[in-house]
Amino acid sequence: MSESKIKYLVFLEFIDEAELFLREYQEKIVAVRRQFKIITFHPTVTAFFRRNQIEVVECFHLAPTESHRRILTKVEECVQDIRVNCRLTDAQGVDGIYVENLFHSVFQMFAQWFYQIEIVGNAIRKFSPAEIICVGELSPK
Repeated sequence: MSESKIKYLVFLEFIDEAELFLREYQEKIVAVRRQFKIITFHPTVTAFFRRNQIEVVECFHLAPTESHRRILTKVEECVQDIRVNCRLTDAQGVDGIYVENLFHSVFQMFAQWFYQIEIVGNAIRKFSPAEIICVGELSPK
């Protein structure tokens, strides 16, 4: 699946991450533009880079049908495990609705996490980066 080897692979979801990344790496991007592959998880981040005339790959390009099948299968397995082992009952003895409402939120959360994991894995396999750049501070000031 390796399309081309690149030196730097970057994943950005939020605009503040994109701004920080651009401040820290703008000179390097200008010097060696083709060595960077920037994957965006949100349209506002994509638009930010396009306004700055920097090419990005939107994450959905890294999620073929098979990826969606794997994600949904795994999410359903996790939710089913929780459904079997979770019981929430109120003082009046009502229990089914609470669990079902919980599953809606849990399903969405797991789907988002597994989607991002799938994108990261697919991007690493496709681009074979030498380095993955993590944007942000590792310790508070």
